Amino acid sequence: MLIKSSLSYRSLSYGGKADNVSRILQKSCPQGSILSPFLWSVNVDDPLRSELPTCCTIRAYPDDICVTVSSKDANFLDHTAKKIFTLFEKWADKNKLKFDVNKCEAIIFTKKREIPQINLQFLSHRIPISDEIRWA
Repeated sequence: MLIKSSLSYRSLSYGGKADNVSRILQKSCPQGSILSPFLWSVNVDDPLRSELPTCCTIRAYPDDICVTVSSKDANFLDHTAKKIFTLFEKWADKNKLKFDVNKCEAIIFTKKREIPQINLQFLSHRIPISDEIRWA
């Protein structure tokens, strides 16, 4: 009952200079709540427990997921990343959740002078390859 009441009848209000706007929230965890990290962890548990190749790790913190794939072969890296992305796409679709693809980015660590060109796509969105990533 406690969980249901904390997730029901929530609204988001914004007060500007001219007027106030209020909307009922249909999805998301309450921010700043003690329960939010727990509920998020319970919800995202399935893909985190999926069987992955030994070269892959998934780390998750509330509202953030970090996937690492280690390989010297760019084709294997690309293929494995696509499998993991498909796993998360199916999970999100099944749970009626959405990822913000605009927050997705990748970084390639290599000793080679030339960075391998790979085309990572998540939810039909090209993931940019960055020189640095801030993850906080």
